[in-house]
Amino acid sequence: MLRHWIKRRLKAFERRTGESTAYVEEMMRHTPAGFRRFALFLPLTAFHRALPKDAYHLARVATIRHEDCGPCLQTVVRMAFEDGVPRDWLQAVLSGHGERLPQWAQVLLPFTEAVLDNSAQLPALQLSMAGHFDEAQLAELALVIASVRVFPTVKRAMGHALSCSLVKLELDHAA
Repeated sequence: MLRHWIKRRLKAFERRTGESTAYVEEMMRHTPAGFRRFALFLPLTAFHRALPKDAYHLARVATIRHEDCGPCLQTVVRMAFEDGVPRDWLQAVLSGHGERLPQWAQVLLPFTEAVLDNSAQLPALQLSMAGHFDEAQLAELALVIASVRVFPTVKRAMGHALSCSLVKLELDHAA
């Protein structure tokens, strides 16, 4: 019964996003206990109480752009757009033109990249972030960056990574 409900939810996600969930179904089949623990992790990926919605989404897009250039990126961009992030902000992140974004985002994006790269610039960027985000927001940002990386990593390890594809910003709310 529970397995059937999970499969229905996965199919609904596929219809909404266009992204295959075959790797999740494979995990569920081959390691049910592992899948259950993976499922417990999922709510963390959507957690943001203190971190503003736009910062949450831009950090997710920047992180997934660093980790993946295919369906995961398209899904995160679609979710951000559907949650009201302006199309031109998403385009700026995708094209690497952060100078077109508000000041807080111009600090957030290099910080996110520095975290992902374990850059020597990180300490200086952490100081810059403190001028725009409080400690609770920074803690949530850390969770966002870490949790978003999981999906493309799991997909690659399980042999489900797809080749790069052009991200579509011709999204509408009816899609």
